[in-house]
Amino acid sequence: LEQKKTETRYLLVGLGLLVTVSILGLLFLLSNNRLKRIRLQKDVIDLESKNLSLEKSALQKELEMRNKELTTNVMYLVQKNEYLTEIAEQLKSIKQNLPEEKIPGIDRLINDLKSNRYDNIWKQFEIRFQDVHQDFYTRLNERFPDLTPNEKKLAAFLRLNMTTKDISAITFQLPDSIKTA
Repeated sequence: LEQKKTETRYLLVGLGLLVTVSILGLLFLLSNNRLKRIRLQKDVIDLESKNLSLEKSALQKELEMRNKELTTNVMYLVQKNEYLTEIAEQLKSIKQNLPEEKIPGIDRLINDLKSNRYDNIWKQFEIRFQDVHQDFYTRLNERFPDLTPNEKKLAAFLRLNMTTKDISAITFQLPDSIKTA
């Protein structure tokens, strides 16, 4: 009986040790799995961060490209505008040598050229500018609600880093007037 009690104790102690070792082994495996999961989460976060920085870089490059395209477009429109102005000036000089009955037609043509050039340029510019800088005017109106339309146009040109000379060519104002504005 005494020997059976001792064997039972040894058996219980052995089973207890076996259960304890098993539990410690499971805890060790769980902690390793947790560490692996944390490392994987960290790697995922690092990859997402790199992905976001690459996306940001790509968006900045695209914005720069669109700004350059917009500026090029504006410069093209300025050249077109200068060409229309030149044609209007040539028509004025030709008008002096024409008979009286043809002068009203020439005057209408000159006025059409003058009125067409700036309105079309600004409409085209505004459409393209809104495509590139979608919320620029919204933020500008929120921060400065009392701006006049001319001041908003000037802000748009400045947003494109245009020079005073370029802005004066587009708006038909003197560079000093642009500086003052």
